[in-house]
Amino acid sequence: MFLLHFLPDWILSGFVNTILVVGAILTVLSYFTSWIPFITQYRIPAQVIGLVLLTTGVYFKGGEAAELAWRDRVAELQQKIAIAEQKSIDATQRLNDEVKRNKQNAKDTTAAIKQDIARNSQQLNAECRVSDAAIEIHNEAAQNKRPKVTK
Repeated sequence: MFLLHFLPDWILSGFVNTILVVGAILTVLSYFTSWIPFITQYRIPAQVIGLVLLTTGVYFKGGEAAELAWRDRVAELQQKIAIAEQKSIDATQRLNDEVKRNKQNAKDTTAAIKQDIARNSQQLNAECRVSDAAIEIHNEAAQNKRPKVTK
C-alpha cells in the first residue's frame, strides 16, 4: 500500500472510477443481453466479470477514500510541524538574546566589583585587618550584586 503514496491523486481516482464504471456497465448490460441472440451465450460470463469488477471497484473506492483521508491528515500535520518549527526558532532566538544579556550583566557586575576593589585598595591594604567595606564588597560579590558606590 505504501506504493500508493507515489501515485498522483488523479491516477488513483481514474483507475478506481474506471473499474467501478466498467463493472457497473458490464453488469447492467449483461442482464439485457438475453434479447440479442448472438450475445446470449456470453451473458453469464459477462455477469460474473461485471459483478467482480463492480465489487472490486467499490472496494477500491473505499481504499481510495481512506488513502486520501490519510494524505489530508499528513498534510495537516506537516503544516503543524512547520508552525512548531518556526515557534521553536523564535523561542531559541529569544533564549539566546536573554543569555547574552545575562552574560553582559555578569561582566558588568564583575567589572564594577573590580573597580570598587581597586578604588578601595588603599583602605584595604592600609591595615592588616579586613575593613567593613571589604566584607561588604565580598558579600555583594558572592551574591552577584553590584557593589554600592563607596567613597
